[in-house]
Amino acid sequence: MRRFLVFAIYVLFAFNSKAENKICAVNGVLDLRNRNWEKDGIAELNGDWEFYWGRFYSADFFKENDSAIHRNYIAVPSFWNDFIPGYKNFQSGFGYATYRLKVLCPPGEQNLAIKLLTVASAYRMFVNGKEVLSVGKPDTTAAATVAMLRPSVVNVVTENNELDIVVYVSNFNNRVGGIWDFVKIGTEDQISTYTQQNIYIDFFVSGSFFLMSIYYAVLLFFFRRRYLLLYFSMLCFIIFTRTLVVGEIPINYLVTLNWEIIRRIEYISFYVSVPLMAHFFQAVVS
Repeated sequence: MRRFLVFAIYVLFAFNSKAENKICAVNGVLDLRNRNWEKDGIAELNGDWEFYWGRFYSADFFKENDSAIHRNYIAVPSFWNDFIPGYKNFQSGFGYATYRLKVLCPPGEQNLAIKLLTVASAYRMFVNGKEVLSVGKPDTTAAATVAMLRPSVVNVVTENNELDIVVYVSNFNNRVGGIWDFVKIGTEDQISTYTQQNIYIDFFVSGSFFLMSIYYAVLLFFFRRRYLLLYFSMLCFIIFTRTLVVGEIPINYLVTLNWEIIRRIEYISFYVSVPLMAHFFQAVVS
């Protein structure tokens, strides 16, 4: 049993231990001019993005009003709730906003790609004034907004060694909203390899926990009074289920589910796992 516990902990956390050179955006600008993609690898678009609550501003708007516009900033990744004017605790983060980030890239022709996980709960991305990605349908009202949870990769082309990224985000479905997960940039090959590795890892982890769940369920038939086996089997099955709906959301490669079902599976699996873990550890020490 201990060996399986050690294996589970290793699988969950070992693949997230890769260190990266951290450079953060400051006042809506991320300076990557000294970055060597081959040597330094993928970069995260973390830091302070420009943030305009209750507005959808185009790239042309920023060009025409660059000196006059009042800039607000938000940390990415984060929930936007605390950045909503007049927001109070436990209030739903419903609304819409524009995110903007200018990325200064190394000189030369580059085939770059941007990697996103999920954004709550619908968004459109523009790069250098051109729409390059749409996930769901962001809008200014709940009736017109169509939510979707889908990790995405988009290829981008620099102009004058710069990327002017504008993202429209609307959320009328989740209690929290905004660009709440990482955004990464790298060469097309790097991002493609990174994404494929994540998907393979997610399937490996989920499959491992599924097999462990079946294995300990079978053992229960031979040791019917060992409730430890029952709790551990159920806990493995919950982890298997949750792994399919987080991260790269690998369940999307198996079946087509709408965002509501995915979110419910994620939440239910979390809250069910808490009492199961309590019963499991109680059975271990008893």
